[in-house]
Amino acid sequence: MALPLVEASKLSNTVVSQGIVETFVKDDPILARLNFETIVGNSYQYNRELSMAAAQFYGVNEEWVSSYPTADPKTAVPKIVGSPVELDDFLKKTRSNITDLKQELIDAAIKATKFTFMDSVFYGNATTNPKQFDGLHVLVSDTTYNTLIVDSGDTQTVPLQMAGHLDKAIDMIKGFKPSLIVSSRQMRRNVNKYLRGVGAGATATKDEFGNLLEHYGTIPWAVSDYITDTELTSSGAYSAKTGGLTTSIFILSFDPKAFYGMQVEPMNFVPWTIMTGTNKEWANIRWYPTILVKSLVSCAKIVGIDADGTVAA
Repeated sequence: MALPLVEASKLSNTVVSQGIVETFVKDDPILARLNFETIVGNSYQYNRELSMAAAQFYGVNEEWVSSYPTADPKTAVPKIVGSPVELDDFLKKTRSNITDLKQELIDAAIKATKFTFMDSVFYGNATTNPKQFDGLHVLVSDTTYNTLIVDSGDTQTVPLQMAGHLDKAIDMIKGFKPSLIVSSRQMRRNVNKYLRGVGAGATATKDEFGNLLEHYGTIPWAVSDYITDTELTSSGAYSAKTGGLTTSIFILSFDPKAFYGMQVEPMNFVPWTIMTGTNKEWANIRWYPTILVKSLVSCAKIVGIDADGTVAA
């Protein structure tokens, strides 16, 4: 059963680990919604549907023809992510009256783990870096089903079009309800400027977590500091996280048959222990996660948008 990270952490026997997960998820619109399934093993095999089975009308006594859906076998492999911390006993004894050094170090480790995980959610590539899992730029990259290329010539000057690009990308999602549009902060500012210019303005309501989120139509729109405005394209397709002047917009569906996560066990905290032969204590935040996009038409993205371009209708 797939559960949000905070709910999954409640299955842990460690109260400290539960608190760490709550801190990890806090204020992130993707982590708050992304469901995780806990698996036993070092990989998970699944089939991504490519085409449906066929059906047709038949005449009386006509021979029926069997038809089957086609699928592309995929394998999701959990990866190791975490952040160890060390503290010399002298510092603990002489500085703890100023600040809780252990808590400061743990908070920094949570922040570092969150950054590394979320960076891989968008930009991970297990082919170029086998330590990472494949991110959304790899998992959502089919120009027939889920990826809209707006700048095939790599000019880096094509602005977002609300109807021609955004609405078209949303329409690529079939059989699923789009849960969230995610962009960089600058891209969201550009969209807001356009909406105010046409007298529309963005609507904002409280989401299921009590946070205010702006909406495009009925779909919440969130910003992510992990999406860059410096993406590089090659023949219009995403090529690199930095080196260019473009950005991407993702339309995500959070569903066990769409975009969701897997983990070997809930994120946990390895308690402070004395490091043999030193005057230090050591602790660790560790986690073994990966992500999946199980259906080609469950999520979509627009790639190659001029990051500071003027949004048009």
